[in-house]
Amino acid sequence: MREAFGATRRRSGSFRGSACPDGRGDGFRSVSTHFWCACLSVARIFHVPDVGDLGFSLLTGGVKAAARTTIWNWMGRLTMKATALFQRLTEPHPELRGTSLMLSLDSHAVPCWTRKYAIPKGYHTCRNKHMKIEHLYYFYDMNGRCLLRLTATPGDRELHQLMLPEIRRLMKDTGAVRVRVLMDAAADKDDDMLLLLMREPGVEVLARAVRRQKRMKEWRAIPEGQWTRYEEPNETAGRPPNVLEVANTVTRIGSTDEPVRTVAAREYHGRNKKECYHVLYTNVANERSISLVQQFRQRQNHEQAYRVGVHDLSLDAITHGYVKDSDPDRPEFDPARVTLVGWLKALAFNAFQAFRELLPESFSKMQAGSLMRHFLLRPGSLYATADEFIVALDPFGNRDALSEYVEKLNAEGHRIPWLGNRRLRITFGDREAGISGSALASLLTPENSWC
Repeated sequence: MREAFGATRRRSGSFRGSACPDGRGDGFRSVSTHFWCACLSVARIFHVPDVGDLGFSLLTGGVKAAARTTIWNWMGRLTMKATALFQRLTEPHPELRGTSLMLSLDSHAVPCWTRKYAIPKGYHTCRNKHMKIEHLYYFYDMNGRCLLRLTATPGDRELHQLMLPEIRRLMKDTGAVRVRVLMDAAADKDDDMLLLLMREPGVEVLARAVRRQKRMKEWRAIPEGQWTRYEEPNETAGRPPNVLEVANTVTRIGSTDEPVRTVAAREYHGRNKKECYHVLYTNVANERSISLVQQFRQRQNHEQAYRVGVHDLSLDAITHGYVKDSDPDRPEFDPARVTLVGWLKALAFNAFQAFRELLPESFSKMQAGSLMRHFLLRPGSLYATADEFIVALDPFGNRDALSEYVEKLNAEGHRIPWLGNRRLRITFGDREAGISGSALASLLTPENSWC
């Protein structure tokens, strides 16, 4: 993130800030503060001055926490051009050229509680009602288990309206030769747009069909001989396996009544064994139906990313996208701030995903909140020498799980530019009788501050 932000600051005037010894200013502090707030469970910028932790201040580029007015003033001057450049420089897809991607495209609705501004309304699935919202449309890489790209829109923009241009743009930027995209029922609100996407060269679609009454009659009329029965192990010990029935058929959709391959999955729930249908539209012709059903189930990882974002990374606590100087009855939408903050939270999610892959297997299923509590929110001591910045962690129960990671991190010799380009070294406090170096209090004087 540091290298990408440095490039953005040099190439875009909107990322320049007040002068400091290493050339970074308000822009760097604002971006780093938002990122580390997400990583350390600080919900809002309003709470930053109250953190009162020296380690947090040093992470964000200063010797004390940035004033919230400084961050808000800089965010008010942010342009979409600068935000788009920063996002392109930090997207995790430089190695995807010439490859095949399996992606999930879905939106996360962020509630807007303002009464003054007439924000466009949209449907919030968790609250099951139409309300003032703003949409965050993320691409999720199913193979890399990371968030790949973000597009922020007003609440009245829906998935079927932007799926085709966004997929085209992603393929152009990544250089991917083939993309398989998984989408929920929002993609089926406009059958003609879905057909247009299926005709796009290099695009394979798995989209869940809307359970319209007319369609349900067609699916229930599928002959019993077309259903194939599969038994799947039940996660609950001692219970019989789950039964899933899958049928392959076609459905005529759109204004042209074009036949589309349809994969219908049927399972039974409840004491009365009520039928539950899950139906997919697809243009994939040469794969087994059960394989496509199992692939689509992986989209749950994308939904899980949103749950982690909301509960652990404060994804709903992002800045607003409407322009306060515009007419409250018809407010303008400026995606720059929403996109920047939403993307920084995505980078925090990706960082936790990469971090847990380096831990022992017993920690491999931990989500961001648990990783914070176990490994990040730990007390320790900070020391500085002429060439090193030393973090001495106090003893804690799971430190052995970090030993291999810490050794690798120290061997790589990472340097921190805003701390005098000192090399980072992490130690466990009880393993060294003493650390040669001055305490930070003697170095953090006004004339010797780093930023």
